[in-house]
Amino acid sequence: MQAVEAKLRAGMTRQGIVGEQAESIIRSITAFALYGFPECVVGETRVIDADTGGWVRIEDVVNGCVRVEHTLACDPAMKLRKRRVLAATSSGPRMVYRLRTSLGRELMATPEHPLLTMDGWCPLAHLGPGRYIAARLAGSDLCWDRVTAVELVGERDTYDLHVEEDHNFIANDLVVHNSHAASFALLAYASAYLKRHHPAAFYAALLNNQPMGFYHPATIVRDAQRHGQVIHPADVNFSGWLCAIEPDEAVRLGLRYVKGLSEEMGKRIEEERRRVPFASAADLVKRTEVRRDELTQLARVGALASLEPERRAALWDAERAVRPRGVLYDALPDPPEASPLRVMTPGELIVADYEGTGLSLGPHPMEFHRARLDRMRGSRASDLATMPHGTWVRVAGAVVVRQRPGTAKGFVFLNLEDETGLINVIVRPALFHRYRLALVNEPFLYVEGTLQHQDNVVSVQAERLAPLRHRLTAVPSHNFH
Repeated sequence: MQAVEAKLRAGMTRQGIVGEQAESIIRSITAFALYGFPECVVGETRVIDADTGGWVRIEDVVNGCVRVEHTLACDPAMKLRKRRVLAATSSGPRMVYRLRTSLGRELMATPEHPLLTMDGWCPLAHLGPGRYIAARLAGSDLCWDRVTAVELVGERDTYDLHVEEDHNFIANDLVVHNSHAASFALLAYASAYLKRHHPAAFYAALLNNQPMGFYHPATIVRDAQRHGQVIHPADVNFSGWLCAIEPDEAVRLGLRYVKGLSEEMGKRIEEERRRVPFASAADLVKRTEVRRDELTQLARVGALASLEPERRAALWDAERAVRPRGVLYDALPDPPEASPLRVMTPGELIVADYEGTGLSLGPHPMEFHRARLDRMRGSRASDLATMPHGTWVRVAGAVVVRQRPGTAKGFVFLNLEDETGLINVIVRPALFHRYRLALVNEPFLYVEGTLQHQDNVVSVQAERLAPLRHRLTAVPSHNFH
């Protein structure tokens, strides 16, 4: 976090935000950021096997040495209840603190791990001598135990339980929160608020901080478009290195998304166009000394559209701009010369977009298949929510997520994306082994299966699948992470 804080301070100083105002912003941001980290306990922490009544070490549960299906959790009425353990996870080495109580209890956990107090949940690091925390007496009884000391221990391997319903568990006889639930609840709420009320800032920030998170920028851009957020393409006369919000609240893609363009050159282009807009490809070359391969890539992905809207004509101009001219002709303007190259087709534009930037603002690739899928009675992602549970459906899309969690007993989960949204697909282990090559390697899939509605989540349990051929040989995806 120290490196993050230093970066925040430097950025705010450049914007003229200093002193207490800057420190207040940093405190708010870092406090929120801590919720993004797992809050965990150390390996020797004891948890209760509610089926046997015995104590077990959480590290042994995570490593599979002991199987615990149920543990004890505190319900809203302050009673201990038997709850199912959904998962036991390792969170890696973290800095931990030791908490001691007047009745001899002790817990080592990360500073942000919440414990139950008389005033509600409170992070361990915010507790001090004299505070009272909830503790187990015997059976289903709880009492209040007084904190006597909280001290830094150092870096230790850490672990956590995911517990159903009440989202907490008993650790060393103290009531601690199932922290991931609290963390993700706050992140989900804050993200939803930003997305709803400040969409331009939300999407610009996501795009500027890639790679991160679960979805690739191509999926984020499509989500923005479906929610009405206007995204403009990168352009040498309008873009900086980073994505930015324009006066009309549209998001302008940054030059950082042009593959092969160095950050140094991207920032040089930004600096020069802020001084005076570029008049032509030749003017761009003269003022920035952009390399031939970088200029060609800018033309290919449409980033010279303000100079020449048609991409192959822009490629023609780019080649003319970088060809050797000789000293005698340097001061003379190029005579006009029309491009002899044919115009790019819509399919060629999409291929150029994905290959050159990893995303596209044009038609979704599935739109080129829709007429054929309609003849096959294929359904769109937007159709599924209104269709009855158990319906046999046919869907297709670009594979943007592949997951095979270790706790899912061999099941594979896919996200297919079509022009209307995302489709959740469940693949049974036997089906995965049967279609392994297609599931792992094919960028587009056609799936037939049974529609499921469960806990407000719509998914398709696959029964049959096949590759769906497209000019794009690859689409950005998040695979088995």
